[in-house]
Amino acid sequence: MTNFILPSRTCYPCPFSHYRNSSISSQRCVRCPETKGTNFKGATSIDDCVCDLGFYFSVTEARCIPCAIGFYKDVAGNEACTPCPANTSTLITGDYPCRCKPGYTGPDNGVCSACLLGYYKISYGSSSCDACPPGSSTLNQGSTNECGDCTLGRRPKYPASSCPCELCPAGTYGTYQVGPDPYACELCEFGKYSSSPGSIECSQCPENSITSSQGASRVQDCECKQGYYFDVSRSLCKECPPATYKDFIGNQACLPCPGTKMSSIPGSTQADHLAQCECPPGYYGSNGGECTPCPVDTYKEDFGSLQCQDCP
Repeated sequence: MTNFILPSRTCYPCPFSHYRNSSISSQRCVRCPETKGTNFKGATSIDDCVCDLGFYFSVTEARCIPCAIGFYKDVAGNEACTPCPANTSTLITGDYPCRCKPGYTGPDNGVCSACLLGYYKISYGSSSCDACPPGSSTLNQGSTNECGDCTLGRRPKYPASSCPCELCPAGTYGTYQVGPDPYACELCEFGKYSSSPGSIECSQCPENSITSSQGASRVQDCECKQGYYFDVSRSLCKECPPATYKDFIGNQACLPCPGTKMSSIPGSTQADHLAQCECPPGYYGSNGGECTPCPVDTYKEDFGSLQCQDCP
Protein backbone atom coordinates (compact mmCIF):
# COMPACT_ATOMS: atom_id res chain seq x y z
CA MET A 1 0.00 0.00 0.00
CA THR A 2 1.42 3.34 -1.01
CA ASN A 3 -1.15 5.79 0.34
CA PHE A 4 -0.46 5.40 4.05
CA ILE A 5 2.20 6.80 6.36
CA LEU A 6 3.78 4.76 9.12
CA PRO A 7 4.28 6.61 12.43
CA SER A 8 5.09 4.20 15.24
CA ARG A 9 4.42 1.22 12.92
CA THR A 10 0.77 2.26 12.48
CA CYS A 11 -0.50 3.18 9.00
CA TYR A 12 -2.85 6.15 8.53
CA PRO A 13 -4.43 7.39 5.29
CA CYS A 14 -3.16 10.68 3.88
CA PRO A 15 -5.45 13.51 5.05
CA PHE A 16 -7.73 15.53 2.77
CA SER A 17 -5.87 17.56 0.09
CA HIS A 18 -2.78 15.31 0.36
CA TYR A 19 -1.58 12.27 -1.62
CA ARG A 20 1.30 9.73 -1.61
CA ASN A 21 2.28 7.65 -4.64
CA SER A 22 5.46 6.02 -3.32
CA SER A 23 5.94 2.65 -1.71
CA ILE A 24 8.89 3.97 0.28
CA SER A 25 7.71 3.92 3.88
CA SER A 26 9.67 7.01 4.88
CA GLN A 27 8.03 9.31 2.30
CA ARG A 28 5.47 11.72 3.71
CA CYS A 29 2.13 12.65 2.17
CA VAL A 30 2.39 15.52 -0.30
CA ARG A 31 0.12 18.59 -0.26
CA CYS A 32 -1.97 19.09 -3.39
CA PRO A 33 -1.04 22.09 -5.54
CA GLU A 34 -2.43 25.47 -4.52
CA THR A 35 -6.24 25.86 -4.94
CA LYS A 36 -6.60 22.07 -5.22
CA GLY A 37 -7.76 19.40 -2.79
CA THR A 38 -9.14 15.87 -2.56
CA ASN A 39 -12.63 14.60 -1.83
CA PHE A 40 -11.35 11.69 0.23
CA LYS A 41 -8.49 10.59 2.47
CA GLY A 42 -5.78 8.23 1.26
CA ALA A 43 -5.24 9.72 -2.22
CA THR A 44 -2.52 7.95 -4.19
CA SER A 45 -1.94 10.32 -7.10
CA ILE A 46 -1.73 14.00 -7.93
CA ASP A 47 -4.59 13.27 -10.33
CA ASP A 48 -6.79 12.84 -7.26
CA CYS A 49 -6.22 16.53 -6.53
CA VAL A 50 -9.15 18.51 -7.93
CA CYS A 51 -10.21 22.13 -7.58
CA ASP A 52 -10.69 23.08 -3.95
CA LEU A 53 -13.82 24.49 -2.33
CA GLY A 54 -14.62 27.87 -3.92
CA PHE A 55 -12.70 27.07 -7.15
CA TYR A 56 -13.63 25.54 -10.52
CA PHE A 57 -11.46 24.15 -13.33
CA SER A 58 -11.00 26.43 -16.34
CA VAL A 59 -10.35 24.38 -19.46
CA THR A 60 -9.02 27.39 -21.37
CA GLU A 61 -6.52 28.29 -18.65
CA ALA A 62 -5.94 24.68 -17.53
CA ARG A 63 -6.04 25.68 -13.88
CA CYS A 64 -8.41 26.23 -10.97
CA ILE A 65 -10.11 29.64 -10.94
CA PRO A 66 -11.87 31.16 -7.91
CA CYS A 67 -15.67 31.42 -8.11
CA ALA A 68 -16.86 34.95 -8.85
CA ILE A 69 -18.68 36.97 -6.19
CA GLY A 70 -22.28 35.75 -6.05
CA PHE A 71 -21.29 32.16 -6.94
CA TYR A 72 -20.14 29.31 -4.71
CA LYS A 73 -18.85 25.72 -4.69
CA ASP A 74 -18.87 23.92 -1.34
CA VAL A 75 -17.30 20.63 -2.49
CA ALA A 76 -13.94 19.83 -4.02
CA GLY A 77 -14.15 19.05 -7.74
CA ASN A 78 -13.69 20.50 -11.19
CA GLU A 79 -17.37 21.36 -11.70
CA ALA A 80 -18.66 24.87 -12.37
CA CYS A 81 -19.66 27.21 -9.56
CA THR A 82 -23.33 27.59 -8.62
CA PRO A 83 -25.18 30.94 -8.30
CA CYS A 84 -25.99 31.89 -4.72
CA PRO A 85 -29.68 31.64 -3.70
CA ALA A 86 -31.91 34.73 -3.79
CA ASN A 87 -30.92 37.56 -1.42
CA THR A 88 -27.53 35.99 -0.65
CA SER A 89 -24.01 36.45 -1.95
CA THR A 90 -20.41 35.57 -1.31
CA LEU A 91 -18.18 38.36 -0.06
CA ILE A 92 -15.01 37.71 -2.08
CA THR A 93 -13.96 35.57 -5.04
CA GLY A 94 -13.34 31.98 -4.05
CA ASP A 95 -15.66 32.25 -1.05
CA TYR A 96 -18.12 29.40 -0.62
CA PRO A 97 -20.69 30.13 2.12
CA CYS A 98 -23.43 32.28 0.58
CA ARG A 99 -24.39 34.78 3.26
CA CYS A 100 -27.57 36.85 3.62
CA LYS A 101 -27.25 40.30 2.04
CA PRO A 102 -27.75 43.49 4.06
CA GLY A 103 -31.46 43.94 4.76
CA TYR A 104 -31.99 40.17 5.02
CA THR A 105 -31.44 37.59 7.76
CA GLY A 106 -31.19 33.80 7.88
CA PRO A 107 -28.61 30.98 8.06
CA ASP A 108 -25.59 30.83 5.74
CA ASN A 109 -26.44 28.90 2.55
CA GLY A 110 -30.09 28.97 3.69
CA VAL A 111 -33.27 30.94 3.03
CA CYS A 112 -32.93 34.64 3.83
CA SER A 113 -35.96 36.74 4.81
CA ALA A 114 -36.30 40.52 4.49
CA CYS A 115 -36.07 42.61 7.66
CA LEU A 116 -39.55 43.72 8.73
CA LEU A 117 -40.70 47.34 8.79
CA GLY A 118 -38.99 49.11 11.66
CA TYR A 119 -35.93 46.84 11.43
CA TYR A 120 -32.74 47.01 9.37
CA LYS A 121 -29.43 45.17 8.82
CA ILE A 122 -26.31 46.79 7.42
CA SER A 123 -24.01 43.75 7.17
CA TYR A 124 -23.75 40.42 5.36
CA GLY A 125 -24.28 37.22 7.35
CA SER A 126 -26.70 35.44 9.62
CA SER A 127 -27.03 38.14 12.29
CA SER A 128 -30.52 39.33 13.26
CA CYS A 129 -32.09 42.57 12.03
CA ASP A 130 -31.73 45.54 14.38
CA ALA A 131 -34.70 47.58 15.62
CA CYS A 132 -34.88 51.26 14.60
CA PRO A 133 -34.42 53.88 17.33
CA PRO A 134 -37.61 54.95 19.16
CA GLY A 135 -39.71 57.33 17.08
CA SER A 136 -38.25 56.24 13.74
CA SER A 137 -38.95 53.48 11.26
CA THR A 138 -37.96 52.16 7.86
CA LEU A 139 -39.96 52.91 4.72
CA ASN A 140 -39.84 49.37 3.35
CA GLN A 141 -39.03 45.82 4.32
CA GLY A 142 -35.47 44.71 3.65
CA SER A 143 -33.97 48.03 4.74
CA THR A 144 -30.20 48.34 4.95
CA ASN A 145 -30.24 51.56 6.96
CA GLU A 146 -32.24 52.68 9.98
CA CYS A 147 -33.22 55.85 8.16
CA GLY A 148 -31.04 56.75 5.20
CA ASP A 149 -31.08 59.93 3.19
CA CYS A 150 -34.20 62.07 3.26
CA THR A 151 -36.65 61.20 0.51
CA LEU A 152 -40.25 62.12 -0.25
CA GLY A 153 -42.27 61.20 2.83
CA ARG A 154 -39.44 62.06 5.24
CA ARG A 155 -38.11 65.26 6.78
CA PRO A 156 -34.85 66.28 8.51
CA LYS A 157 -34.76 65.24 12.14
CA TYR A 158 -33.81 67.90 14.68
CA PRO A 159 -31.76 67.70 16.75
CA ALA A 160 -29.64 65.52 14.47
CA SER A 161 -28.95 61.96 15.60
CA SER A 162 -27.72 58.69 14.15
CA CYS A 163 -30.95 58.78 12.16
CA PRO A 164 -30.82 62.10 10.25
CA CYS A 165 -34.34 61.81 8.82
CA GLU A 166 -37.70 60.78 10.19
CA LEU A 167 -40.95 59.69 8.58
CA CYS A 168 -43.68 62.26 8.09
CA PRO A 169 -46.17 61.51 10.90
CA ALA A 170 -49.75 60.40 10.33
CA GLY A 171 -51.94 63.36 9.40
CA THR A 172 -49.26 64.78 7.09
CA TYR A 173 -47.77 64.05 3.67
CA GLY A 174 -44.32 64.51 2.16
CA THR A 175 -43.56 67.51 -0.04
CA TYR A 176 -40.58 68.70 -2.07
CA GLN A 177 -39.49 72.30 -2.46
CA VAL A 178 -36.30 73.94 -3.69
CA GLY A 179 -34.02 74.93 -0.82
CA PRO A 180 -31.42 73.67 1.67
CA ASP A 181 -33.96 71.23 3.18
CA PRO A 182 -36.05 70.27 0.14
CA TYR A 183 -38.06 67.54 1.84
CA ALA A 184 -40.74 68.52 4.35
CA CYS A 185 -44.11 67.42 5.73
CA GLU A 186 -47.40 69.31 5.31
CA LEU A 187 -50.70 68.86 7.14
CA CYS A 188 -53.45 67.10 5.21
CA GLU A 189 -56.00 69.62 3.93
CA PHE A 190 -59.63 69.80 5.02
CA GLY A 191 -61.48 66.76 3.69
CA LYS A 192 -58.36 64.58 3.55
CA TYR A 193 -56.43 62.31 5.94
CA SER A 194 -53.32 60.10 6.11
CA SER A 195 -53.15 57.18 8.52
CA SER A 196 -49.67 55.84 7.75
CA PRO A 197 -46.31 57.47 8.61
CA GLY A 198 -44.27 58.31 5.53
CA SER A 199 -47.27 59.06 3.29
CA ILE A 200 -46.59 61.04 0.12
CA GLU A 201 -50.24 62.00 -0.37
CA CYS A 202 -53.41 62.27 1.71
CA SER A 203 -56.54 60.20 1.07
CA GLN A 204 -59.84 61.85 0.20
CA CYS A 205 -62.65 61.56 2.74
CA PRO A 206 -65.64 59.43 1.68
CA GLU A 207 -68.34 61.17 -0.38
CA ASN A 208 -70.28 63.95 1.40
CA SER A 209 -67.95 63.93 4.41
CA ILE A 210 -65.24 66.35 5.51
CA THR A 211 -62.82 66.88 8.39
CA SER A 212 -63.36 69.59 10.96
CA SER A 213 -59.65 70.49 10.97
CA GLN A 214 -56.44 69.98 9.01
CA GLY A 215 -54.04 67.15 9.83
CA ALA A 216 -56.59 64.33 10.13
CA SER A 217 -54.94 60.95 10.70
CA ARG A 218 -57.93 58.56 10.51
CA VAL A 219 -60.85 57.97 8.20
CA GLN A 220 -62.98 58.24 11.34
CA ASP A 221 -62.02 61.94 11.43
CA CYS A 222 -64.16 62.39 8.30
CA GLU A 223 -67.68 63.39 9.35
CA CYS A 224 -70.81 64.26 7.42
CA LYS A 225 -70.74 67.79 6.06
CA GLN A 226 -73.51 70.37 6.47
CA GLY A 227 -76.84 69.18 5.10
CA TYR A 228 -75.97 65.48 5.57
CA TYR A 229 -76.37 62.92 8.36
CA PHE A 230 -74.75 59.52 8.93
CA ASP A 231 -76.84 56.51 7.94
CA VAL A 232 -75.61 53.73 10.23
CA SER A 233 -77.29 50.95 8.23
CA ARG A 234 -75.42 51.94 5.04
CA SER A 235 -72.31 53.45 6.67
CA LEU A 236 -72.45 56.61 4.55
CA CYS A 237 -73.58 60.22 4.69
CA LYS A 238 -77.07 60.89 3.30
CA GLU A 239 -78.86 64.13 2.49
CA CYS A 240 -81.13 65.62 5.12
CA PRO A 241 -84.76 64.71 4.33
CA PRO A 242 -87.36 67.39 3.52
CA ALA A 243 -88.33 69.82 6.30
CA THR A 244 -85.00 69.23 8.13
CA TYR A 245 -81.63 70.95 8.18
CA LYS A 246 -78.11 70.58 9.62
CA ASP A 247 -75.78 73.57 9.78
CA PHE A 248 -72.75 71.87 11.36
CA ILE A 249 -70.19 69.15 10.53
CA GLY A 250 -70.86 65.85 12.27
CA ASN A 251 -72.60 62.50 12.05
CA GLN A 252 -75.64 63.56 14.09
CA ALA A 253 -79.21 63.51 12.81
CA CYS A 254 -80.68 66.45 10.90
CA LEU A 255 -82.83 68.91 12.87
CA PRO A 256 -86.49 69.57 12.02
CA CYS A 257 -87.35 72.96 10.57
CA PRO A 258 -89.35 74.95 13.15
CA GLY A 259 -93.13 75.04 13.00
CA THR A 260 -94.55 74.86 9.52
CA LYS A 261 -91.29 75.67 7.77
CA MET A 262 -89.85 73.38 5.14
CA SER A 263 -86.68 73.28 3.08
CA SER A 264 -86.23 76.00 0.51
CA ILE A 265 -87.20 73.81 -2.46
CA PRO A 266 -90.09 71.34 -2.31
CA GLY A 267 -88.58 67.90 -1.67
CA SER A 268 -85.08 69.34 -1.11
CA THR A 269 -82.78 67.16 0.92
CA GLN A 270 -79.82 69.52 1.16
CA ALA A 271 -80.92 72.24 3.59
CA ASP A 272 -77.69 73.05 5.40
CA HIS A 273 -78.73 76.04 7.44
CA LEU A 274 -81.77 77.15 9.42
CA ALA A 275 -82.19 80.13 7.06
CA GLN A 276 -82.95 77.65 4.29
CA CYS A 277 -86.04 76.55 6.17
CA GLU A 278 -88.56 78.83 4.46
CA CYS A 279 -92.23 79.47 4.87
CA PRO A 280 -94.26 77.19 2.59
CA PRO A 281 -97.06 78.43 0.31
CA GLY A 282 -99.94 79.87 2.37
CA TYR A 283 -97.56 81.13 5.10
CA TYR A 284 -95.40 84.22 5.45
CA GLY A 285 -92.50 85.22 7.72
CA SER A 286 -88.72 85.68 7.71
CA ASN A 287 -86.42 82.84 6.68
CA GLY A 288 -85.39 80.94 9.78
CA GLY A 289 -88.12 82.62 11.81
CA GLU A 290 -91.75 81.80 12.53
CA CYS A 291 -94.30 81.32 9.79
CA THR A 292 -97.80 82.78 10.06
CA PRO A 293 -100.80 81.70 7.98
CA CYS A 294 -101.91 84.19 5.36
CA PRO A 295 -104.88 86.24 6.62
CA VAL A 296 -108.34 85.77 5.17
CA ASP A 297 -108.67 86.98 1.57
CA THR A 298 -104.88 86.78 1.01
CA TYR A 299 -102.68 84.10 -0.52
CA LYS A 300 -99.05 83.09 -1.19
CA GLU A 301 -98.06 80.57 -3.87
CA ASP A 302 -94.29 80.23 -3.34
CA PHE A 303 -91.77 79.25 -0.66
CA GLY A 304 -89.92 82.09 1.02
CA SER A 305 -90.37 85.25 3.05
CA LEU A 306 -92.66 86.98 0.57
CA GLN A 307 -95.74 88.67 1.95
CA CYS A 308 -99.19 87.29 1.29
CA GLN A 309 -101.06 89.00 -1.53
CA ASP A 310 -104.67 90.14 -1.67
CA CYS A 311 -107.03 87.95 -3.53
CA PRO A 312 -108.22 89.40 -6.88
